[in-house]
Amino acid sequence: MAEALGNKDPEEDFYIGFNFENDLIFDGDSIASAVVTESGGSGPSDVILDGTKQRIASPYVYVWLQNGVSGTTYTLKCLATSILYSEVFKRTGEIEVLTI
Repeated sequence: MAEALGNKDPEEDFYIGFNFENDLIFDGDSIASAVVTESGGSGPSDVILDGTKQRIASPYVYVWLQNGVSGTTYTLKCLATSILYSEVFKRTGEIEVLTI
């Protein structure tokens, strides 16, 4: 089930974070890498993620959101891999773009 990530105006640009704190149960474990994808846009020109600005500050994975088409709901999927045992954790969220 996708978590509601709130709303964003097409003119807003900001980071949004995925929290993996409850998944990292072993002492010393942290997020080694993450891949974030999006769906819901109308095509290649309708992209709200900027992967070049992705940041990991374990237990969080932050992604940069920009632009978007008003009235569109985007689904973001984050797959994060842990350092100690290469466990893969998934978070899915939805954000709606609305002109404010």
